[in-house]
Amino acid sequence: MMGRFVRPILVILLWLAVSVQSVTAQTYPQDRDPYVNDYADLLTPTQEQEIAAKLADLRKNRDIEMTVLTITRRSDYGQTVTNEAFATNLFNSWGIGDRNRNDGVLFLVSRQDRDMRIEIGSGYGRTKDDALKKIIDRVIIPKFRLNTYDAGIIEGVDHTIREIAGVWPDQYNANQLTRWWTDLRIWAGGFIFAIFVPIGGLIWRAYHAAKRRAPRRCPVDGSWMPRVLDEYEHKHLTTGQQKEEDLHSVEYDVWICRQCDHVTIKGKKRWITSQKLCKGCGYKTLESEGSIVTEAPTRYSSGESRTDFQCNHCKERYSVFKVLPKISDNNSSGGGFSGGGGGSSSGGGASGSW
Repeated sequence: MMGRFVRPILVILLWLAVSVQSVTAQTYPQDRDPYVNDYADLLTPTQEQEIAAKLADLRKNRDIEMTVLTITRRSDYGQTVTNEAFATNLFNSWGIGDRNRNDGVLFLVSRQDRDMRIEIGSGYGRTKDDALKKIIDRVIIPKFRLNTYDAGIIEGVDHTIREIAGVWPDQYNANQLTRWWTDLRIWAGGFIFAIFVPIGGLIWRAYHAAKRRAPRRCPVDGSWMPRVLDEYEHKHLTTGQQKEEDLHSVEYDVWICRQCDHVTIKGKKRWITSQKLCKGCGYKTLESEGSIVTEAPTRYSSGESRTDFQCNHCKERYSVFKVLPKISDNNSSGGGFSGGGGGSSSGGGASGSW
């Protein structure tokens, strides 16, 4: 009789266990403070204020958002992933750093897991990984192994700011005279560049124009071929070449041999033109008629846009379709102050353990 009830009860208990695990699997610490969230109590209140002041100065002087987070263990948040995966996911959940520059920094310490990570935004690429690894191994971890977590965090933050911002936390206004001199040299260099580059460009264009329009040797009899004047060259061009010149997409030059009547035609593409190469006639006479969104993207599915083209020479028409990516949601979901700028990380940074 009891056996009839044992199996349903086991099924219900298993379902409850799975439900509880699924609820806690994706939780993260709340970002209650924009600079320091010391949930593992590794810092005194005074030390928290000192670090927060340094990070506030970093944001004020370099517009870089950096956050320090200490936790007891990842499992407190239902997390079974690696230190690196946890840091990246939390970074993106909080949205640390500027949304466009992706230049945020997360200084993460997990006390009982005995590991830490300095996670950086995707805007840095992998350029800072080696330097941050040296900071962790040479500055932070030796202090942690002596259980002086506060010293390791404080010195680690200072060295991280030095690596990211290029100055120590209290030296944003140092060497002002040096910076003024550097700015003056940059201004002088820009002035010289602005004066001489246009002159050099005019000389370069004049030289190449004269070279391009100079007489050429006839490939048939070797005699000199004079260049045909612009007003007479159209009769030697095809209708497609004439249309290219009319649309200012290609400029043609024509040379005629006076001995054998051989004709040489050379075309030079314009740098700035809205015309594209037509796949029908092969001339640069294709023009866009505009784009429309045929299917709008959502957060769950991609969309589609259509661009219509028409050739000004052969009159062929066709459309090009483009897939529009899903709409991403970069809003911070950590709760608390929600002060992240929507920045994201692709896994850059460095880790360490003790």
